[in-house]
Amino acid sequence: MKKILSFILALALLCPCASSLAAGYDMSYIRQNDYAFTVDVNDDSGVAFVQSVLTAKDCSFVHKYESDYRYSYVYFDVLVVNYGKSTAYPVPRLWINYCADEYIYYDSVTFTLDGRDYTFTGISDPEWRSKDEKGVQEEALIKFGTENYDFVRALQNYRENFPSYNELMDETNGPKVKMVLHGRNEDITVTLGGGFMLDFTYVIEGAYMQTDGPAYLDRVNSTEMTVSGGRASSDNPWAVLFETAAPAKATATPKPTATPKPTATPKPAVVSVNNGRVFIRPDYEGVCTLKVNAGSDSNYYVYLKYIGAPSSSYDRRQLKDSATAPYESDMAFYVKAGMTVSVKVPIGTYTLFYATGTDFYGTELLFGDATACFTSDSPLTFSTSVEGQYVYSHGHEVTLYKVAGGNLDTDPIPKNNFPTR
Repeated sequence: MKKILSFILALALLCPCASSLAAGYDMSYIRQNDYAFTVDVNDDSGVAFVQSVLTAKDCSFVHKYESDYRYSYVYFDVLVVNYGKSTAYPVPRLWINYCADEYIYYDSVTFTLDGRDYTFTGISDPEWRSKDEKGVQEEALIKFGTENYDFVRALQNYRENFPSYNELMDETNGPKVKMVLHGRNEDITVTLGGGFMLDFTYVIEGAYMQTDGPAYLDRVNSTEMTVSGGRASSDNPWAVLFETAAPAKATATPKPTATPKPTATPKPAVVSVNNGRVFIRPDYEGVCTLKVNAGSDSNYYVYLKYIGAPSSSYDRRQLKDSATAPYESDMAFYVKAGMTVSVKVPIGTYTLFYATGTDFYGTELLFGDATACFTSDSPLTFSTSVEGQYVYSHGHEVTLYKVAGGNLDTDPIPKNNFPTR
């Protein structure tokens, strides 16, 4: 299953942004671009974990043993040791998470870049393997020290062949990195594309390489990975946990300076989204089908807002086995012009909202200034009933247009009344 970027980062940050190394690890680049990073601080261990707003989903890879319930992915992060102290230093890392129906027991991986192989061994731990009724997971971790600094530089040089965002994310002509997981039973060969390179650009090249990080590479080699299980303490990829800056010490009042001229607000980047992409996934089992047909002259972002349980239903809402509190009840997905999407919806009564337009800028900006928003006149109820020995599910099929029409009675609403996240 292929995952697409859930948030497009500004093109300007594809360009290196150098900064000097002050006391400890200089995080000024991260603070200046806090909309692009999450910083998860573990006070008990005195460390912080820096990731880009690209989630693991956006750096997924596909293989033949992929589970229907899980997907495999890679992502970069930076472990900041001695966080907040003058002795702080960064540990740049790459996580590989293989999810499937069966183990391959991999402990080494080879990347092929511009015809050269880079192999990393001893990257897994038996304790990082897990299995349940939905399949297996195997995790591996590469930390970039002096011994593999050449691979980091090779990635940086390769990325420079794709200077623009559009070139980087071009599925046909964009960057391709071959990755082979060497398993006890067999090898798994996959391809990593633009999402992988964009994640590298932000986290390693942006937050690490451009802050004189090589000065700490020798310390990286000896850093233990047992701190907080070696990973961020928050499993929620949407939680922006950027820390509050400490209050500055009192200083003399500076002399007044000329007011700088306001800079132009950067134009938001268009998000490339596949038909059927689910942006908000409920924590309850999908039972009934919602089929949405899109008109040919516009794209649609569809949002189901949960109201409550239906007045009658043979089945009740059931949490997924993987659900963790707080539970998600809403659902949102994308439908491209002239196409159809069918999704499984949990039992319940919902208000249907949809936004329509041409260029999609994400779940908050929607389709920009050209967005048209609508809501259904009456709620949609998804339920089941029993007749004899059969249980029937009751769903809906709707056809949407960018103006009044279709088979669903809707009313236009202001954009600020549309549920966004």
